[in-house]
Amino acid sequence: MPKKGKSHRSRPVEFPNVPAFDFKQLQEHQEASTRRLTDDDCFDLAPRVANPLRRALEEAPLFQRLADAGKHVVRTIHGTIDLYTDAVPGDLEFYLGRCGATPSHLFQRFESHAVNRDHIAGTVAIRCSTEIVETWETAAIRVLQGLRNRNRLCVANILCHGGGRLPSTEYSAIYLTWRLLPKSADVRPAIRRDVHLIADEVSFRMAGDVTRDCIARALDPITRPLRDREDLVWARGHCH
Repeated sequence: MPKKGKSHRSRPVEFPNVPAFDFKQLQEHQEASTRRLTDDDCFDLAPRVANPLRRALEEAPLFQRLADAGKHVVRTIHGTIDLYTDAVPGDLEFYLGRCGATPSHLFQRFESHAVNRDHIAGTVAIRCSTEIVETWETAAIRVLQGLRNRNRLCVANILCHGGGRLPSTEYSAIYLTWRLLPKSADVRPAIRRDVHLIADEVSFRMAGDVTRDCIARALDPITRPLRDREDLVWARGHCH
């Protein structure tokens, strides 16, 4: 899928820390495969790297506490900008979603966002128990509402619609997909006062399921978008 609008030059990084997947190349490798997409073993996207989606899921950090998980997701969003040499935070629109922690389910979500949202890339942010993923998703949606209401998102936009049937797998994956916008949005990073107010609102609406302190700690990196970030690089087997 060609990028629309202004051109962003990709950095030539080969070995990933947090792997990001370019959807155009992901699809090209899939179409070149002679095997059908019926099980977890049919994701050999490059001869020298077996099952990169499986590997990305297995190596994604497994979190049990929302505060730690939230921090990592925020830092991953911040780190995405480093994949492009001339992008700024206002260039990026994200979707934050969940799926079963299997390569087939993850590929389906990536493919759907490529077709339906014009998203060009994605990554596995974290894994967590499926038992808690719905509560975490609800908290994330309410946090994003609070940030959007204050015009304090750290990027142009972050979508998170929630809903849908929970997977039957023991673990779920929290993934991100994104696109580069043709025109940069004005971005005003949150300050600590925003974080505390949103933490109050979300914990109240969650009726005890998530504490104020938990939300505040999860959001802490959002006040430092240019400094507090994870290292993302393109997945091996992709050429840039």
